[in-house]
Formats: sequence, structure tokens, C-alpha cells
Amino acid sequence: MPKSIRTLTLACLGAIALSGCQFLADIIPAAPRTDGPAPATGTAPETITFYSADNPPWARLHVGKMACAEGVSFNISRADANNELDLNWKGRQYTLRRVQTSSGAFRYEDPASGMVLIQIPAKSLLLDAKIGQRLADECNPG
Repeated sequence: MPKSIRTLTLACLGAIALSGCQFLADIIPAAPRTDGPAPATGTAPETITFYSADNPPWARLHVGKMACAEGVSFNISRADANNELDLNWKGRQYTLRRVQTSSGAFRYEDPASGMVLIQIPAKSLLLDAKIGQRLADECNPG
């Protein structure tokens, strides 16, 4: 990978990771409180399930028309519930596969075309990894 693409990718990922930190409280449960009263005998403590069959993590993926800064837009639709999505960018159709991330951001890539979609709760970002260029930024449903 050329140094400029690697640098751009690392800079984008760092910015996305930092901007997503404010949303961690929404997805990471807080530690249980121990200073409150004990639960009544015979009652189970309240449990919170963040991910389940009814609420998988990809259910929060924004799909549909994405309106971006600079007046550009693209469309996203799910091709396969968790692993693939279809991206329509400037009249061309791309199928992107999900790539695991340590930050919790959604990252989908098509290595053949170089298209990369990164999505955090606040926005989406579309990149062309082959030429090392940001195609669309500040994208939100609409």
C-alpha cells in the first residue's frame, strides 16, 4: 500500500475513532452500581441486552439515500443482512463486504474497486482506497 494511502487511511480512522467516542455510552453498558439498596429477596436483578436476535448491531446501519457535504449523494441497501451491502455511487453499483473493526464503526469494502464505506452514528464517509481519495463526507440519511 502506498504511503499516502496508508497515511490517509490512518488519519481517517483516527478521526472517526475520536468522533465516535462520544457515542460509547450508548453502546457500552455502565458498570453495575453497588452503592444502592440490595434487590428484594426472590427478585432477579435487571439485565440489559444490547445485542440480540431482535436487535443485532447491523440494525443501526443507516441505509437509503445518503446526502453528503458538497451536494453529493449515494444510496445504500442491504444485500445480505450482516455481511454485505449494495452501494450505488454515480450510477455504478458496488457490493461491499463488512470488515470487522476494533472501534465499533461499520466498515464495508470492495477490494476490486477500492470503494470503502465507513459509518459511525454521527455520519458516513465514502473513500476510494485505490486512488487514496475521500469521495463523500458528512453523509447522513436524507
